[in-house]
Amino acid sequence: FLKDYPQRTGTVLVKKLSGRGETFSESPDYRQAYRILGEAFPGSFLPGDFDSWYCDICHRVRHETDVLFSWEQAAGLITACPGEYGVIRLAAVAPFAQGKGIGSRLLAAMEATAVEKGCDKAAVFSKDHKTDLFYGENGYLPAGKWTEIQPTAERNQD
Repeated sequence: FLKDYPQRTGTVLVKKLSGRGETFSESPDYRQAYRILGEAFPGSFLPGDFDSWYCDICHRVRHETDVLFSWEQAAGLITACPGEYGVIRLAAVAPFAQGKGIGSRLLAAMEATAVEKGCDKAAVFSKDHKTDLFYGENGYLPAGKWTEIQPTAERNQD
């Protein structure tokens, strides 16, 4: 019956982490991160949704399950599971700054943070071919596929 629901699919990519890279310990600017995410993912991260996003992410950061990165032109969020994976939940570079190595620097900083928190691998749930290529260029290898079932409001009322 799940085949009747709209679905999104993508690739799970994994990288074995080694060594320590450059980490960034500056306090993240939540509004700046949200703005960059909104620019990079049109139709998502809308201005009216900031407060609920802020409450969720601030809680995760405060309890040290997630680390938020916020730079002038890039933003990212990683969940660290010590002894297992660092899961890259969000990574974005402002459209005008793409293609300049900023995304690779952001990724390296998130990976270094994952190692610092005891992770030996990093994983990302890539959404399309363009992001598959980016992560592949940064040492990530395909490890499987993911599927997200998207129930419609109509279906939820049944």
